[in-house]
Amino acid sequence: MASKGAAFGGVWGGAPRLALCLILLLSLWHAGAWAQGPRDLPTSGMVVALVSRVTGSDFFSGYRKGAERTAAALGMILLVIPAGTTGVSQREAVEKAVGLKARGIILNDVVGPDVDAVLAPALQAGVPVVSFDSTEKDPRVIRVGQDDVAMARLVATQAVADHAGAVRVLVAHITGFPEMDRRYAAWQERVGRAGWHVRSVEMPAGGDVPGQAGERIARAIRRDPGVAVVYAPWDQLAFGAVAALRGTASGGAGGRAVYGSDITDQVIRELGRKGTPWVGTAGTDPAVMGAVCVRTLALRLVGGLPGAPAPVAPVLLTAAFVRGARIGSMEDLERAVPAFAHSPVSVAPWMPEGAR
Repeated sequence: MASKGAAFGGVWGGAPRLALCLILLLSLWHAGAWAQGPRDLPTSGMVVALVSRVTGSDFFSGYRKGAERTAAALGMILLVIPAGTTGVSQREAVEKAVGLKARGIILNDVVGPDVDAVLAPALQAGVPVVSFDSTEKDPRVIRVGQDDVAMARLVATQAVADHAGAVRVLVAHITGFPEMDRRYAAWQERVGRAGWHVRSVEMPAGGDVPGQAGERIARAIRRDPGVAVVYAPWDQLAFGAVAALRGTASGGAGGRAVYGSDITDQVIRELGRKGTPWVGTAGTDPAVMGAVCVRTLALRLVGGLPGAPAPVAPVLLTAAFVRGARIGSMEDLERAVPAFAHSPVSVAPWMPEGAR
């Protein structure tokens, strides 16, 4: 006669399967999956999983908000699986998503080294996978992204307009991330035409990114006090740059300026702060990126997405505009610039207004 433990394992497949079932039940409860939703859409009732990295940036909370709102409008059940910042925790989160056997999977900023191997069984079974700012390399994965080249060019053009003559620039760079490489190359190309001198400092990708970035940028400026501009192509790096500049020149920025990437409530508050060295940024609405990822997955699930979607266009946001227009939050910015809150990427005629 089998023990109770053996019988339990036979039914559920052991502790890992039990954990997956608990995740499923909790996610369904959190998402209100038993509530009345749209039933006349081709995606109604489809269960999909979102594996999302979680850090101190409120980009991720905005992204999740947009993904959940869009999934609900499409009648889909979105199971959110938080991933940590280590390769191990992210691999385990992807394993959970694959184990749930959802109809589709979305990866948000998942950078673990073993992601491709973990995803392989799902991809082999025909499960569509949509990726945003992640490092998997399997060509079967559908990649959604911001227009990184346009993002860098917008702030680089603004920087050139703000500074006359040959300027010394420090770029906070993280090697190995395609979006970072694209932004770095576009920045170099634009300011290079203005005769600027660019050098980069390698930045951390995990842990306390703002703290570590701030220390490295401060050391670089002490070695080269002629640096007038810092370009930080990720908001967490830009916050580190701001801290570094405030810690130099007797507590002030010493006339130096930070140009960054990403737009969130935290970024808007910093741009609106009097005396901040962060004078310009470019980015997309995180909620829009979450919505685009869900719509892209929905289209693939119903056979309406023949290829990769177009990148989402960014907007330029300056500290001067934030203060002049009294922008204090993402909601304020969406009202002031309606185009910021929407993207035509992966929109289909059958999708309701709430999913667009």
